[in-house]
Amino acid sequence: MLLRFVQIEKDNAMHFKTAQELWIPFIQELQAYGGTEECVSAILDGLRRQIQMQCERPDMHFEIAYLKQRPIGIAIFAIDWDTIYDFLDAPGYGTVMDFYIMPAFRRQGFGLQFFMHIQQLLSCDGATAMYVCPTSVIGQLFWRAAGFRDSGKFDLENEQPIYTKFITGTPIS
Repeated sequence: MLLRFVQIEKDNAMHFKTAQELWIPFIQELQAYGGTEECVSAILDGLRRQIQMQCERPDMHFEIAYLKQRPIGIAIFAIDWDTIYDFLDAPGYGTVMDFYIMPAFRRQGFGLQFFMHIQQLLSCDGATAMYVCPTSVIGQLFWRAAGFRDSGKFDLENEQPIYTKFITGTPIS
């Protein structure tokens, strides 16, 4: 089944409601992995900041993935003009900052379908390569399956390995 993707709009209450249904369990899953805990109100404040930030940059996307009418995933992705502290060769890499598929929908191809959509949009925004910083062994396996390779470098901010990949194919119009 094909997914449908919706860009979150800043002042759209329904988008915010749907986003929070995905964002809260996503952040809680990350926190459980990292051994931290944050209250729901702080998680929602972070969500509001992310929505505001993406509305200020035309090359930043914050999208919800729907299977039929059901939201099953959420992602933030953009062009990185800073080359993450000069660890990569050149500016302009596409990056996926946050990526989440609800556990009940994992291992069914939906994550890869969402990623392919992200890759196409970033290619249209001008990216010819991408990077991600997987936060877990499971994340590393997913990104490797999507064609990323460990660059041997680390993002010092979050102490995660940097995985890279060249974008192949022609940008969609």
